[in-house]
Amino acid sequence: MVSYKLYYFPIRGPAEVARQLFALSKTPYEDIRITMEEWPKHKADMPFEKMPVLAIDGYMLPESFAINRYLARKFGYAGKTSLEEATVDALADQMKDYNTEARPYFTALYLKKPEEEIEKIKTETYMPAANKMFGFLEKYLKKSKSGRIFLLKKKKFQISRIFRRFWIDLDRSVCG
Repeated sequence: MVSYKLYYFPIRGPAEVARQLFALSKTPYEDIRITMEEWPKHKADMPFEKMPVLAIDGYMLPESFAINRYLARKFGYAGKTSLEEATVDALADQMKDYNTEARPYFTALYLKKPEEEIEKIKTETYMPAANKMFGFLEKYLKKSKSGRIFLLKKKKFQISRIFRRFWIDLDRSVCG
C-alpha cells in the first residue's frame, strides 16, 4: 500500500484540495502540519523550500497544483478523456487565479486585522473575486444536464461539492 504524507502549515490554503481529494477517495494519509515556529528547521528538506509537499513512499512531490493533478489522476477525478482532463486543469487554474485575487482578504483574516478593514477588503477584493469565480463555475454547471461537470470512473463527482464545502467552512474558520 502506498504511503502518503502531506506537509503544510496548520491552515487550509493550497493543501486543502489535496486533503479533500484524500477524503473523497477515502484514501488514508498522514496530514503533517508544521507551525511557523517549526518551519525554519524543515524548510531545507522541502524540494523548493516551500510547502505544500506530498511524500509518496518517501518521494517528495512539491507544488500544490502538481500534487492535486497527481492525486486527481490517481483517484479517478481528473477526467476520462484528454479534453476532460484539460477542463479540470482549466478550472484548477481558474481557482488559482481566484486565490491570488482573494488573498488580501484571507491575509487580513489570518492576521486578525480590525473588523472595518476586513469588511473593506472583503467588499473591494474578495466579493468581486468570488462572484467572478462562481460565475465561471456556474457556466460549466449549466452546460451539464445533471449539475455535475463529469462522470468519472462511475463516480458521481460534483465539483460544486468541493467548492460548497470550501465556502461553507470558510465562513466558519478561514485559517484552521
